[in-house]
Parts: sequence; structure tokens; C-alpha cells
Amino acid sequence: MYSLEESKSIEKKQPHVDRKVLIGRRLAKARILVKLSQAEVMSRVFSVSTSTKRANRISEIENGHKIPDAEILQKLCLLYGVSADWVLGFTIEPEFDNNSSRVGLLLNGVHEITATMVQQISQTVAQVSANYIGQLPKSCYLELLDRAKILIAHHQGEITDDIANLMACVRECEVLLAREQQGHYKQLDHMAERDTKAWQEILMLDVLQVEQKRKILPPTLRNLDLFSGGFNER
Repeated sequence: MYSLEESKSIEKKQPHVDRKVLIGRRLAKARILVKLSQAEVMSRVFSVSTSTKRANRISEIENGHKIPDAEILQKLCLLYGVSADWVLGFTIEPEFDNNSSRVGLLLNGVHEITATMVQQISQTVAQVSANYIGQLPKSCYLELLDRAKILIAHHQGEITDDIANLMACVRECEVLLAREQQGHYKQLDHMAERDTKAWQEILMLDVLQVEQKRKILPPTLRNLDLFSGGFNER
């Protein structure tokens, strides 16, 4: 294992060192600068203790015996707060940024939690859909829509693509329901208007018939016709 000063001097003397060795030395340098031991790095990157079979993985990488894959390299760069370009030898300065490192770790943690949450939400929505769609009458689709809206509102703070798709589907359902309700209301208005006109025509016929009878009846019988309910005859 090389110290920080030894690593710097070796890189100056051997500009064309092996790529594995260069990556290993720079990762070792970055680890020393952030004051982390190999055991701590193993625990954070691989989530294992030094007593497992992977205990020497960091040592093998830093000594140039193995090269880290893209996923491990990303985790190490975020943990050390350095750029991948510097680790791979494309730049000279390490560009240490502790704030960026912390933000990256937080983003990775949020991504993992969000992925689990989205999977659970998808399973919940699938169960609700299986229970209600296909076997219940159309009126029960409203209950499914309400449940989906409540579920979305509960997880509003962690919106992902899957949640956004679900929200778009719910909005589409709301639009279709609104159109259906609007058509229903128009039909009711049309029925009310049609019934009003029909009753008006019936009343006019009654009035005309009564007026005609009053013209035909003698004056003495007109009063009798009024008392006998002549206005109700057709």
C-alpha cells in the first residue's frame, strides 16, 4: 500500500503507468485525504464488514490488481468527493468537493427508497384494480378513482415517472367522468324543456276547449258548467 506522498512521486516519475495502477493509486490518495480506512470504505460501498470474503477488495483495487466496475467506481467517487475524470487519469487535479459527495450519497439513498416505494405503490394499485375493475358495476369505478387519488396525494413528495403516469391516468379518468356527467346533465335539461313544452300545449288545449264550450252553452248553463268542473274536461 502506497502512502500519499509516495503515490504523488511515483506518478511524476512514471507518467505512463498502467491504467489499473493509476486508478488504484488515485483511489488510495482520495481515501487518505478524506481520512477513511479500507474497512470503513468496505462497509459503506459493499455493506459488508472486513471479516467477510470481500475484505481485501479495496486493497486489491488500490494496489492495481483489479479495476473497479462502473458502479463501484461511481460509489467510490461519491464517497471520496472526487471526479471520475481525475480517477481515470483524464485530469490532473482531484477536484475535491465534500458537499457534492454528500449530495450524491443522499441522492443515491433517496433513489433506492423511492424505487422501493414506487414498487409498493404499483403493487397496491394493481391489487385495488384487480379487486374493482371487471367485477363491479360502473359506479364503483368512482371508488377506485378516489382511492388512487388518495394514494397519489399521500406520496406527493416523492413523485417519479411511475407516479406521474398514474396521475395522468387518474386525470384522464376525471376528464371522461366530467364529460359523461355533462352529457347526463344536458339530457336532463332537454327532458325538462321537452316536458315543459308538452304541458304548456296541454294547458292551451284545455283553455281552448273551455272557451269553445262557453261560447256554445247558454248563459244560464255557463255558471253551472263552472261549478261542475268544466275547466277539467277535454
